[in-house]
Amino acid sequence: MDNTYDFTFEFTGSDESSARALSSLYRWLREDVAVRNEAKVEFAADAGPEQMGAADVLTAVLTQLTAIGSLAVAVATWRDSRAAAPLMRIRFGSATIEVTDATDDQLAAALHALVSTHEQSSSTVDVAASGVPDEVPDGEGPRPSRDSSQPEA
Repeated sequence: MDNTYDFTFEFTGSDESSARALSSLYRWLREDVAVRNEAKVEFAADAGPEQMGAADVLTAVLTQLTAIGSLAVAVATWRDSRAAAPLMRIRFGSATIEVTDATDDQLAAALHALVSTHEQSSSTVDVAASGVPDEVPDGEGPRPSRDSSQPEA
């Protein structure tokens, strides 16, 4: 049996704004040749306990781990094309990342971190322009990067 890598995308905000963002991202990913060739992208109902108010989510199912790069570039480019990209949550298994602002390389690294740590924890990671998630000691999963301009607690 082939491995598949199922990523779920969802947005915060009102149901209407979330639905618009999902539709826009769906069209963007379906029009991206690399993603279209390497992933199955579709809408799905989210029956998860931590649903964020949106009735639907977007799923991207990859059959090869190497396709993460194409997916990350497409998602980062979509976010860059928007005047104000909404907070996006991406789930893989039990792990979640929150994308507020990230380059395609940072997003690809975060997606790889999701794949490698999703069975170890149900952690949520904030991926921002300041960097990619650091590993938590003792293999507990990724943690948010700390902004070096803020003092330590």
